[in-house]
Amino acid sequence: MLLPDKHILLCESVLGLAGLVLSVVVKPMPFDALWRHMREKLDTPEWPAAHGVENFVLALTFLHSIGAVDVSPDGELFRCG
Repeated sequence: MLLPDKHILLCESVLGLAGLVLSVVVKPMPFDALWRHMREKLDTPEWPAAHGVENFVLALTFLHSIGAVDVSPDGELFRCG
């Protein structure tokens, strides 16, 4: 589910996942390192929802489309502004 509603928790939505991704990107890192770090945070008491790589890519696409993250020439994802 893309957006939370009365039946979908924020942690289960792609919008919520995008917020978690943004909180994790504190320094430039490659896609695979970011995904490994995110997998450790998912489906835990801190973030009680499991997401696959497809939702992770959707969250990154959303963050890129609003100008929150970008990709360096070296291929590392970094937080904008």
